[in-house]
Amino acid sequence: MRQHLIRFSAASALLSVMLPACSGLNSDTQPVSEGQRLAMYTKPGVVRILDGCSGQFSLTDDGKTYRYAASYGGTGSGYLIHPDGYIATNAHVVNFTANPDTCKRALFRDYVAQLARDNRQSPDAWLNNPRLTNALAKASNLRNFTSVHQVVLPNGTQLPFELKKFGVPLIIEGDSIKGKDIALIKIEVKNAPVLKLGNSDEAEFQEDVTAVGYPGAADISQQTSGNDTSLTLEATFTDGRVSAKKTLSDGSPILQFSATIAPGSSGGPVLNHKGEVIAMSTFGPRTAGLSFAIPSNTIAEFLKEAGTSNPESLVNQRYREGLERYWQHNYKQAIEKFEEAKRLYPQHSEVDRLIQESQQAIVEGKQRPAIPGWLLFVLTLVAAGAAFGAWYRLRSRKAAQPAAARPLAPAPEPAKAWQARQHKQLPASGCPVTDSPKTIVSDVQPVLRLNNKGQILQFRLHQEVYYLGRGRSWSSLDIPETGWEVLSRRHAILRQEGMDYRIYDGDGQAPSTNGLFINNARIDGAQGYLLTHGTELKIGQNPNNQVLLTYLNPAHSPSPVAFTETSS
Repeated sequence: MRQHLIRFSAASALLSVMLPACSGLNSDTQPVSEGQRLAMYTKPGVVRILDGCSGQFSLTDDGKTYRYAASYGGTGSGYLIHPDGYIATNAHVVNFTANPDTCKRALFRDYVAQLARDNRQSPDAWLNNPRLTNALAKASNLRNFTSVHQVVLPNGTQLPFELKKFGVPLIIEGDSIKGKDIALIKIEVKNAPVLKLGNSDEAEFQEDVTAVGYPGAADISQQTSGNDTSLTLEATFTDGRVSAKKTLSDGSPILQFSATIAPGSSGGPVLNHKGEVIAMSTFGPRTAGLSFAIPSNTIAEFLKEAGTSNPESLVNQRYREGLERYWQHNYKQAIEKFEEAKRLYPQHSEVDRLIQESQQAIVEGKQRPAIPGWLLFVLTLVAAGAAFGAWYRLRSRKAAQPAAARPLAPAPEPAKAWQARQHKQLPASGCPVTDSPKTIVSDVQPVLRLNNKGQILQFRLHQEVYYLGRGRSWSSLDIPETGWEVLSRRHAILRQEGMDYRIYDGDGQAPSTNGLFINNARIDGAQGYLLTHGTELKIGQNPNNQVLLTYLNPAHSPSPVAFTETSS
């Protein structure tokens, strides 16, 4: 008996070293706030827009010709909504590109103001004198008229844009406000990082939101001269809350929120806590603290009318995978993901800096040590085998005692015994268990079962938090890459609540693609759903690939729950 105890203690000691090393691989991470995550995810997709015109006026007086250079325009914000370079913004941000004659009239006013100042007169007096302005218009010629329509990417690259669809800039007359102030423009890029549209109907009163944009307009001639060192490439993030849902005079819905929209931020995204665009900043406060934005559902309708959509971008996926590894101190893998994002989208604003910082961290010895997967697998097998062998021999010796010498335990119900699956099983710690088939009767640990058309995955739950998905670097549970595509790479989070677990859809930032459903109602990522013994959820709504999720808690069960583990 003592020999068995020594073997069991030694094996347990080895497991106590091995299993934390395996299950804790992702635990040594630097703390990252939700605000920092949102900013890092969003920055590459928010752009600055330059819209205006320039030209040269000539005036002949007393045989002398005078020439005046004039320019007019402003800046706004926008965000990429399609990997092929489509950008959503306000119509009033690109009004001069859509209406060149409007910009020519603005140039003329700038020209008249210059003449007035040269003659030591008031520009307003000249501009408000119709006879004088009409005479100057007839005597002056506009040459070299140039339309300025540029998008400034967050990395500083300037690209001309093409106007694809133009709505109606806001018309404000007293208390009357109307206009579908949306425009769609396009630049020539591929695989651009995009921001995803959320459902603005789900926005709630006093919900936290973040407005992103480029406040502060500069002279359009300075913006395009190539010598403007004041041009900021860093978007501004301003927090606020949803104040109200209203309608304009023409019946168009509008979202009111408390974050201030400064000049230059019009057309920028308004984000919820998941990083989804639920609105587009449109005009700033007419009274302190009141800003307005076009709801995302109106924007989605506009995109549909324009014949485009809002798909996910591969660059987004690689960039976020790189960020997760970067935050986990796994700098070597982070560099691989960042470099792939860079190859797909050379104009990315963040990856060059992150690659450099990752390389520096490796030089400084901050790279998280990695145990080779094959070695970890073999050592875990040895430890698990030794522990089970010792436990099994002790159990067999106890079973050989007279029946009266040990208490009787109720036998597991055959109907509740789960079928062995043909897939290599990982328990909740993430380490493989590949001993010969055995059945363990647990009296304390809840169990999670996934049924994919007869293919069963089973997991014991004992940690405070679990991540469910196909993403190997993110998920705590071993889900196959193929055959289980109905699960997102980051599908759900389980958090311990009392003796049970509450399940949340998505990864805390974005919802899963196919969702979690209880009685045909989708579980959200904020409130979640408390699992109790016997709860059955459905992953996806298509019966052809739907996965059944069952939660069992032996603590609430009248009889023990049989848990079967099977080697591959």
